[in-house]
Amino acid sequence: MTPLPASVQSLLMARVDRLTPADKEVLRAASVMGRRFGADSLARATEMRDIGERLSAMEALDLIHPTARQVTSCSSMPWFATRSIRGF
Repeated sequence: MTPLPASVQSLLMARVDRLTPADKEVLRAASVMGRRFGADSLARATEMRDIGERLSAMEALDLIHPTARQVTSCSSMPWFATRSIRGF
């Protein structure tokens, strides 16, 4: 993987710094799971019940995005993290 330019990396880390400690824990777990991960799997891995709120906070900061496949329940919606976030 090609390293990110310092300015892009700084921008992403500034967004990560705005997350709560619980959100950061979820983001770390998601980055280990890979580019695509399911909210249900993430909730089990982190033992967090409010995973939808955590994902929404990260989506609001443009750190993750829902995949094109939409489903009715946020808990079963697949999500992906951008490559630049993996391993932060």
